[in-house]
Parts: sequence; C-alpha cells; structure tokens
Amino acid sequence: MNLLYVCWLDAATTDIPLFTAQAWERRGHKVHLFPYDLCFANEAGGSVEDSIALSDRVLQQRVLAARINEACIRLCPDAVLFGATFVAPEFMRNLRRRHGVRIGFVLGYNNLLQRDVSESVSVADFVLVHDSYVIPLIQGTSNGRCPRVFGFGGAAEPREHTSLALSAWDRQRYGSDFVFLGGYSRHRAEMLDGLREKGLRIWGDSQGWARAWALTSCCSSEPVYGRKKTKIYNAAKIVVHIEDPEKNINSLSARVPEVLACGGFVLAQWTRDLEAAGFQDGVSVAWYTTPGELADKAGYYLAREDQRRQVSEAGKAHVLRSLTYDVAYGPILDAVEQSLAPRSPGGAGPC
Repeated sequence: MNLLYVCWLDAATTDIPLFTAQAWERRGHKVHLFPYDLCFANEAGGSVEDSIALSDRVLQQRVLAARINEACIRLCPDAVLFGATFVAPEFMRNLRRRHGVRIGFVLGYNNLLQRDVSESVSVADFVLVHDSYVIPLIQGTSNGRCPRVFGFGGAAEPREHTSLALSAWDRQRYGSDFVFLGGYSRHRAEMLDGLREKGLRIWGDSQGWARAWALTSCCSSEPVYGRKKTKIYNAAKIVVHIEDPEKNINSLSARVPEVLACGGFVLAQWTRDLEAAGFQDGVSVAWYTTPGELADKAGYYLAREDQRRQVSEAGKAHVLRSLTYDVAYGPILDAVEQSLAPRSPGGAGPC
C-alpha cells in the first residue's frame, strides 16, 4: 500500500508515527509522512503566508488542504491517514472523490464525544484506535460508524528503547527512585501525592504541573524526548505509569513496553489491555489499582533490587518477543489493505 500519513512530527510526539511508518516500510509498504506541525513553518520566521495561516484557523486549514491535495497529486497514495482532526471532514470527503484514495483516521484518545472527532470517524474508511474500549463504540455501519476498526496498543522500538551505559553525570541528572513522565491531570496528581517525599521526579509540561502546587518541587521543566527519554528510563529505579481516565480506559500505554525494553522497572496502573497483552503482575510487570496499592508496591519494590531486576528481565523478554513495532504494528497495514476494496480509478490527479 502507498500511504500518505498526516501526523504530528514535533520532537516530543514523533515516536509513534515515525516508528510505525518504519515498521510498515519494512513490510514492503510505502509511507510518506506529512508533518502537520511543520508544514507551515519549518525554519525560523517562516513565510508571510505561513505566519498569517497560524493566526487564522480557517486560513490555516485552507493552506493545509492545498498542500495535502498537492501531495496526493505528486505521490498518488492509495490511502491518506489522518493522525488527528487536522482538516474538516468535508475536505476528507473531497480527497476521496478527487483522488480515489481511501481515508483513515487515528483515534489516540477516547474522545469520541468531540464533534470533530466523531465526524472524522464517520467519514473514514478505516480507523486505528489506541484504546480497545472504543472499538465496539465505532464498529458498525449505521449512525456514522465505521466497520473497519483496528487496535494498536503500546509498543517499543528496540533501536531506540534499549539499555544504555550511562555516565556518572547522566545518572545524577536523570536518576531518581521514582520517575513519572507525562502531562498533568488531577487524577495523576492525586495518585502521585503519596510519593512526593520519597524521591519522586516528574518530567512533563511545567505549566500544566504548576496546578499541582504540592508537587512543584518534584517537577522538571526540561523537555523530554528521544535519547533523553531513554536515559531517564535507564537511570530510574522505578518508572511509575498512571493512565489519565479522561483520555484512556483500557489502553496499553507505550510507556510500559518502552521502559521494559530499556531494561527498566515499571509500576503501572492496571488496565484490561495491559493484562490482555500478556503481562503478569509481579512476573513481567508490577501493577496497582488504587493509590494505596501504588504507595505499598512502590515501597516494596524500592527495597528489593533483585526482585525488580527479575521482573524487568522477564518484562523485557516479553516485549522483545511480542510488543515491538515490527511485531505489534507491522501487520496492521497489511490487515487494512486486505479489508479495503481496490483503489478507485480516475480522480483529478495523474493517478
């Protein structure tokens, strides 16, 4: 399949679309990444057109639509995959009519109640979802539903997520007894409160975490992405993962397999998809369901380095066997291609 993937590609969120595209290409597909966030200005200052577009949402969408349309004429994709609600649903329909392409949509969070999200899902020929909770809500053929829904939980990229020999400076800069990586939510702040005096370090948006005043001394404003994130995974004794119930319910976060692929230890909030992915509590991962259990298990595992190592080794073996991008994400585009009718001939472009 020849795919045009419109997605975020800034330094903080590039991982999933980039690693997914690489896994698909290794299976023989052709993937063109279209960086939504860089298409207006990928150099200092940018053009006058881009500067105006960024200040005007309607004009921004028109400029973006024109550039996606030009990319379809130039690249002749079989399908265009939208990683978020970057354009209006009507433009997605026009793309299909004009170029004979199929339309895909990625639902990263369970925000189906947002009108622009539900309308985009109703337009799509196929939908990729991160949270299995929404699969039965989308599947179907009536009321704007879509019959072709494919789940993709968290995965690791062993070329990026791996054990590192850290320098003394790296261990001092990034090491901590407990580490949390992620954005602020009230639920996360409440869950982490019991660890704030036990060597907790929070890496995330400092403006968001400023709302949790009791945790501000634990927060770092330093951006985290790429190899720096891998260093944090390696340096921490325990990486704590907490789902945001406003965003995900059953999902397996990429944080879990990433940490384990690095040889780290992760204490994760239990979800259905975490257990369904083959993890076992106390064997290949540690999980909790309540703030009290989080605090108890955090203290228990911090005092038992050998047990942490055993769990980490089993978790790493499970991830490298079953939850890499090649294994978990690679077959998805194969399945999408098999479920779709052949591309429609004709259209306004040269295809």
